[in-house]
Amino acid sequence: MEKHYGLYYDEKNGRLGMIAYGVVTILAAPGSWLDYGADLSNTHTQSMTGEMADSAVVKWTYSWSSRDARPPAIADVDGDGLNEVLCGNSLGRLACLNGTTGTEKWTFNAGSNVRVTPGVADVDGDGAMEILAGNNINTLFCVSGAGAQEWAFVMGDSMRSSPAIADCDGDGSLEVLVGSHDGSLYCVSSTGAQEWAFPTGGAVESSPAIADLDGDGALEIVVGSHSRNVFCISGTGTQEWVFPVTDSIRSSPAIADVDGDGALEVVIGCHNSLVYCISSSGSQEWVFNTGGKVEASPAIADLDGDGSLEIAIGSYSGTVYCLSGTGAQEWASPLAIAVHRACAIADIDHDGLAEVLVPTRSGNFYCLNGEDGTMLWRKGLSSSTLRDPSIGDIDGDSCAEIIVGGDGMAMYRFYALDDPVNQDCRSLYAGTGEAGPGGFDFRVLGSSLYLFTEGQAQVSLSLYDASGRLVQNLYDGLLSPGGHSFIPSTSASGIYMAVLVYGGGMRTLKISR
Repeated sequence: MEKHYGLYYDEKNGRLGMIAYGVVTILAAPGSWLDYGADLSNTHTQSMTGEMADSAVVKWTYSWSSRDARPPAIADVDGDGLNEVLCGNSLGRLACLNGTTGTEKWTFNAGSNVRVTPGVADVDGDGAMEILAGNNINTLFCVSGAGAQEWAFVMGDSMRSSPAIADCDGDGSLEVLVGSHDGSLYCVSSTGAQEWAFPTGGAVESSPAIADLDGDGALEIVVGSHSRNVFCISGTGTQEWVFPVTDSIRSSPAIADVDGDGALEVVIGCHNSLVYCISSSGSQEWVFNTGGKVEASPAIADLDGDGSLEIAIGSYSGTVYCLSGTGAQEWASPLAIAVHRACAIADIDHDGLAEVLVPTRSGNFYCLNGEDGTMLWRKGLSSSTLRDPSIGDIDGDSCAEIIVGGDGMAMYRFYALDDPVNQDCRSLYAGTGEAGPGGFDFRVLGSSLYLFTEGQAQVSLSLYDASGRLVQNLYDGLLSPGGHSFIPSTSASGIYMAVLVYGGGMRTLKISR
């Protein structure tokens, strides 16, 4: 089905959005890591670049008197224009940290182990961000950006699934989707009331991915379960299809058009050592055997710059695999230790190509070349297990930093990694061009689009092909001051148009690929 898109201005929330057949999509900002995979499709990809060309140094650490915690979120929760780091631990505390220094801004008592990455969104539409985090008993909390509880929702068992936040039923209000060990996927309203609960038949540790899978203008939710099934559920809570597997699933699904056929696919790992690619209608497209159980979630991006997507995923076999969109192995990087958590993808060294960032059970953190899997650098951080990394601009310098946590026997520590000279990316292109109308410097820079804004600005940046079809919505929301890089997804050669819409008007750039 051909889709038609348009821009709209949401006067209530003061932001631009994109609308497709009445389904409004607000994408995560570059430099933010707003939910489990930075976007509702769980692709684990950050569009903002870093400057860690040869190595990384520890910018700051933050320690819990706790032996277990889960991956952090990066977002501006208090509206001051700078991102905070949000993290939970086994003592039942949710902490909000100053991204620049790692010092506490506030903590919230969740009453029990906070075992999931918090979700962040303006859930109630009041213009301020809320944080969604759950505990190991049975409660999902909605917390204000200042650390005050707004509401709580009680489930039948512990929460091990990171929340996803979207207007999944198209009613104009956001919902929170979260799984529980009681076997249900819950849909919770913006005020904390249950809208529906879908029974999966087994514990849900998989974090849901959300997309318009079948192109009908309505969103679907995809989630895995210990019941040995992957479910596709409508935004109103009815089953659209189920895909059976032969073992339990802890991996979270990722959704993308991995093979370039114009239709979305679902990629997910399983305890039976297999990675599955499932069509939008629920049939198997291909399967790949990693040789070890797969708890890690897939990360999806164009790793080698050829215009096609690749899948990066680790396994208990001790190897990170790069797979083509048709399931063929492109490279394998043996690390000799189980890769049990999700990799993350970003152009972390600002060379125009993506790198794969890998946590391991040994406490070593790896940066791999996305083209061939060779190791670019390694950082020994912990004596034990590292968790999923989060990538974003934590200090307001328009460069991406890395946050990763490590378990210990009596202490859990979060590490903020930065480039050795703490490069301020806002100065990289200073004086290289005119700011233009509205204080913007908007240009093609190598394989990226570069946008510099003198002050905070509400912008929408989209990529269209020569026929006027929307190819990619690169950014939609409030942009912090400084320079930002965006990597367009141009799957075929030809002429493309980048369209920047801002408060003072519109600017366009022609891109030839």
